Amino acid sequence: MAIKLDMSKAYDRVELDFLEKVMSRLGFLNGWIHRIMSFVTMVSFSSLVNGRVCVPVIPSRGLR
Repeated sequence: MAIKLDMSKAYDRVELDFLEKVMSRLGFLNGWIHRIMSFVTMVSFSSLVNGRVCVPVIPSRGLR
């Protein structure tokens, strides 16, 4: 399953607690909220430089 959120036109950044509260207000079940939040919060980025993988960067604040 993949979810693509394209909010760059309306928002610069979405805080994770705000996203969770919005889903709760919209009536998402707690199981779905926890599943989606786990997908969003388990993100890390790695770069490949000269064929070697650099140290992963873990975002610390919101969706971008």
